[in-house]
Amino acid sequence: MSKTAHIVAICGSSIGELGFGITNRLATITRVLEEGVVWIGPRPLLEENLGFVQPIPYIVIRDGDKVLAYERGKGGGDARLHAKVSIGFGGHVDLADAVTDEAGVIDLRRTMVKACVRELEEELGIDLSALMPEQRDALCSWTHVISSDASPVDEVHIGLVATIDISDLPGIDPAKFEDVIENARWRYASDLVADQKDGIVTLESWTSLVLSLPFQVSA
Repeated sequence: MSKTAHIVAICGSSIGELGFGITNRLATITRVLEEGVVWIGPRPLLEENLGFVQPIPYIVIRDGDKVLAYERGKGGGDARLHAKVSIGFGGHVDLADAVTDEAGVIDLRRTMVKACVRELEEELGIDLSALMPEQRDALCSWTHVISSDASPVDEVHIGLVATIDISDLPGIDPAKFEDVIENARWRYASDLVADQKDGIVTLESWTSLVLSLPFQVSA
């Protein structure tokens, strides 16, 4: 019997139309995290069902005026993102990330924090187990929501953006990064935008949206 990964998704109708692009409106962030009706389902089905959106922690790591950029290698879960340059770390929210309240209802806000911490540990090869709950919440503080239908990938995902300073990630070392994280390097946002304009790189669509701001992620 084949095994299929089950992931967290949100019923699209429960959060309504989010519009196109990226927003830092607190009301939108709250609507996604607190009003979204959460579902657990097999990933292959959810990747094709436009009635659901999969929330993704999209974690930007900065060092002063620079951000950590990388290319997602062929070993990554979604072939549609391979070889594109990204500044967002993170991935799907797994069934194991689900956190429930006293009534047994999935708490999406706490679930997203747990997924955020797990993704950081997996992709960057670091250990955050010593963090207290309030430290985890502060680390994974959602500042923006990304919603786009620019591609088949975008249509079934929404991004929750958090920006983390390198000083808050102990022991970060590119040599320890997950194999799918390739060519990691520190870049100025303006240089990444210029490189895409000149055809030197192809930016992941969500990265383009984040960089379209007056670099809000540096706040």
